[in-house]
Amino acid sequence: MRFKTQVENIDLTIEIYKDPDYKATNPLARFSMQDLDELKEGTVHIYSLTVLSTKGDETMSHYTTGILLSADESDIQDELQEILEDFGIVDHVLKHWELNNSSNLRPSWALTPE
Repeated sequence: MRFKTQVENIDLTIEIYKDPDYKATNPLARFSMQDLDELKEGTVHIYSLTVLSTKGDETMSHYTTGILLSADESDIQDELQEILEDFGIVDHVLKHWELNNSSNLRPSWALTPE
């Protein structure tokens, strides 16, 4: 599934797709028991999300995996806003652009060398 939107003059193309090859390094730490039961029952699937962000002639790719969403794909559009907020995906994209456009590519939390 593909969705398009714009945030702060940055065009976002969001693609969500089932990821049957995803393997959590520690499923019990990554997912709750309820999540694991729902996966087993087939009511949710694991998805990956790719965001292409474009500003002018420049495009960046952002990738997130291991997202649990409804097996009913008609529900995914409604779940998308919650996922973007919960995972901080839009904030990450904006921060990435801020760093890209900065003359100082050091993150704000990095210590300044003396």
